[in-house]
Amino acid sequence: MGDHTEVVEVVFDPERISYEELLHRFFAWHNPHRAMPRQYRSVILAADEEQWAVAERVLDHYQRQSGGPMATVIEQLDTFYVAEDYHQKFYLQNRRDVVALLDAFYGSRQAWFVTRLAGQLNAIVGGELPLEEFQASITERGLTDEEIQLALEIVDLL
Repeated sequence: MGDHTEVVEVVFDPERISYEELLHRFFAWHNPHRAMPRQYRSVILAADEEQWAVAERVLDHYQRQSGGPMATVIEQLDTFYVAEDYHQKFYLQNRRDVVALLDAFYGSRQAWFVTRLAGQLNAIVGGELPLEEFQASITERGLTDEEIQLALEIVDLL
């Protein structure tokens, strides 16, 4: 288990949110000072030189702000390996009623694992996205009309 680090791949639209803003959210959501085993360590994987420079600047900002050493490190992204199915959308997979609807709509679990809707529903079930916030902005979340209808059906279950 010690030969890898569990990470998430964030695909983002730089027209909607900058890489720098993503990093600020990253630092707001966890403790960058807490040393952890390799599997759970705090790491920023930069895809290119521009991301590396931004990551260094943001990491330096938080280090100066806190005055203490940071456990977070920056490394070059080499290869991203998708985790096994049982790790995907972990919180959401514990809701069998919702999983059944998603399986029926998308045709397979692997098909819905990579959708925006599944990511957002997983955040709701995991307590990271308030249901009310999701409902208030559902038409602005990059979902198709059919996915919005499905989402409204699923929201009733949550």
